[in-house]
Amino acid sequence: MNHCETIEFQPTPEELSIGIHGPWGDFITHMDPKLSMNSLNTLLKTYFDRDMTYRADAINAFLGILQRYTQAEIPIRHYFGLPFRVSQKSNSPGAANEATSQPDAISRWFAFALTFSVRYATRRLEFPSWSWTGWCGYDISPYNEASSYPPYIDTDDSDARIWIERQEGNIQNLRDFYEENGLDLPVSAQSHFIWLEALTAQLKFISPTGDLVSLCPEPDKPTIPIVLSWSSGNEDERYYDWIIYWHLPIRQELKLYSNFMVLNLIRGRSLDSLLIVGERDGKKERVGCVYVSRRPDSKRDAKWFKERYNISQDTKLRSYDQIVWTRQKIRLG
Repeated sequence: MNHCETIEFQPTPEELSIGIHGPWGDFITHMDPKLSMNSLNTLLKTYFDRDMTYRADAINAFLGILQRYTQAEIPIRHYFGLPFRVSQKSNSPGAANEATSQPDAISRWFAFALTFSVRYATRRLEFPSWSWTGWCGYDISPYNEASSYPPYIDTDDSDARIWIERQEGNIQNLRDFYEENGLDLPVSAQSHFIWLEALTAQLKFISPTGDLVSLCPEPDKPTIPIVLSWSSGNEDERYYDWIIYWHLPIRQELKLYSNFMVLNLIRGRSLDSLLIVGERDGKKERVGCVYVSRRPDSKRDAKWFKERYNISQDTKLRSYDQIVWTRQKIRLG
């Protein structure tokens, strides 16, 4: 920020009530007195677009804002800068009990937080890929409770389970980690790895020419038609559906990954939120997020899809709802 001592400043009652005592411009006025997740996301979007002199400071310059939001009525905590709500413990044992059919609410909120997306992104290796701190880019889109993406979903739509890997190597479910004040440890004392259990399928990116392409066109480059192939090992098995919303890294960054897979993180009434995971240097990383429509549309059958993307009519295409999902537990760094 820039602050000139010669400016005469008269704070408003609202600014005084939330502890603001300087002419700091529009950036700070988004911190509303209710400390909602939506206002925090607005601040994060503003902050993310800024250039960092030292990449390792990506989280440090935002910690004051994140700390303020722990005072919300339903506290908003963060792990490596990734904000998520901390709901009250449910009556059921939740994720702490491996036999429980549904995960604890805190794991569901964390799963929603993982669905952020970034345009024109490249990796910031000082931080984990599953957090926004692990990426440089523009136009971050965090999960927003008031936005149209993803619509018609709530935390009950996720059955993902989350574990935290401690620095000493053992793993602990997120609820216990939080209740033992694990979130209060400094970043330097945290491991970069989490464990995530969800429905999974193999993924391939196919263009009409068969090249690996990015779902986010690079600046000043034309949009490239895309076909997503959820494969079970058979090269001829390609699945299609209408992709509502997506952001993945630039093509050069995407080429650094191999063995892609999708995790069906959230199954909504009209959309599925799919986490894209790739392998890099022997470990799995979160690459991006895709929202896929689940609304039936007779006009978008296999024939329409082939004509739309100039695919040979001989190519076998199956609809998205025919994918066979396998539940797996994977380690993300």
